[in-house]
Amino acid sequence: ALLGAKCVITDGDARVLELAKSNAIANLTPAEQTLLEYSQLKWELAADPTWKYEKGEKWDVILAADVTYYSKNIPSLTRMMQRLAGPNTEIFLAHTIRPTDGASME
Repeated sequence: ALLGAKCVITDGDARVLELAKSNAIANLTPAEQTLLEYSQLKWELAADPTWKYEKGEKWDVILAADVTYYSKNIPSLTRMMQRLAGPNTEIFLAHTIRPTDGASME
């Protein structure tokens, strides 16, 4: 967004989107904030016609961070990325290896 691109920030949880908005308000100028949009997106609905960005258009860049910690969600994530990505889409995926003995892990 800081380079002038329109950015859509997504998460499956509306509460996380509210936190993202608060973060943007605290760290970006009002002009920079106008380049951001927020939308709830559930990966399991890979072709959800009610999602306002589901227009069949391919995205230029997909940036995903900290989204692979539940292995059961990876197939849905993959289908969503395939749906949104075209042959020229750049996908950046940031992953942290986590211990597997935690309660939130499989």
